[in-house]
Amino acid sequence: VASIENPVRLEAQAATGQIRLNIGCGHVLLEDYLNVDMRALPGVDIVATVDELPFEPGTVAEIHSAHVLEHFPQQDLERRLIPYWSSLLQPGGTFRAIMPDGAAMLESYARGDTSFDVLKEVTYGGQEYEGDFHYSFYSTDSMTELLQRGGFIEVEVEAAARPNGQCLEFQIAAKKASTSTSS
Repeated sequence: VASIENPVRLEAQAATGQIRLNIGCGHVLLEDYLNVDMRALPGVDIVATVDELPFEPGTVAEIHSAHVLEHFPQQDLERRLIPYWSSLLQPGGTFRAIMPDGAAMLESYARGDTSFDVLKEVTYGGQEYEGDFHYSFYSTDSMTELLQRGGFIEVEVEAAARPNGQCLEFQIAAKKASTSTSS
């Protein structure tokens, strides 16, 4: 069950019709977003899991996630989570994700620029707490295909092989079609 920690912020965004979510935010809070995490960390606006968000279908303008998608098995993403997040978005709404760039990490390891231990941690997660495990590894191409199969359009790779600490990451964005294809 979701817990609204900052109802004023939620009401302000809802009043504009521009609800923007930063799901799985952890300690990385975004100023113009409602920050959502399963842990009640300082600054989190909504305590909820990413699959039980307190929003009605078609009410969210943008869903942003940074280093979240790799924490779920691919089949769970494809069959359950991506359709769920798409259902929450308004027509034309944006889904944006940042995640480890699997292809860039493997290339960096093959060149000798990334150690085996770093590759292992980026591939499998830090494993410091429940939920800090990675189940899948994506390239920009494989994530583009996954989002397109999920009904998203205008998929754009906004960054690839971008350094973030020891991780090379990519950022990808896609739009929900303006007309609903669901029954």
